[in-house]
Amino acid sequence: MTPIQLTEGTGLLVIDVQDRLMSAMPEDSSHDFLKHNRLLVSLAGDMGAPVVYTEQYPDGLGSTEDSLAEVLRQADADRIEKTQFDACHAPDSDAIGELPREVIVTGIEAHICVLSTARSLIDAGHSVAIPFDAVLSRRKRYMDNGLDLLREAGAHVTNTETILYETLGSSDHELFKKYSRLIR
Repeated sequence: MTPIQLTEGTGLLVIDVQDRLMSAMPEDSSHDFLKHNRLLVSLAGDMGAPVVYTEQYPDGLGSTEDSLAEVLRQADADRIEKTQFDACHAPDSDAIGELPREVIVTGIEAHICVLSTARSLIDAGHSVAIPFDAVLSRRKRYMDNGLDLLREAGAHVTNTETILYETLGSSDHELFKKYSRLIR
């Protein structure tokens, strides 16, 4: 298997990291979850990887969490508003269809929207990677089940640190110091 890297040939898709959804997530996991999502979006921006993010029914669930929204703006990410659980079936999902063959998917909830979207991407011929530390569900057992179902569907379950270091490739990379500090 080739390394999972965030480059121009890999897309990043961030699913529904919204205020009201975040408030329902386990507090002990939320901090690291947001940190890993911000890091991946920042890395994608620095590496020229296309970034798309979704918001599930923002009138009811709020907008994207502020600290992540700022990094998404800096990465020039495309926003998709949706009511479907599978983001690939949202009316304005063209940006998802334009992502490269390799896609890293993060977000909320692992067993619902992340799973449905990843399955559709895989069915459409994409290679999908899921960093387990950059997805969440309200309950651990749902999260574990979602990750199991993602593996069964053909997704590669990995972690943020592996993606980061496979992308940089060496401590000689010009961005190594920046990201080695951020990952701590």
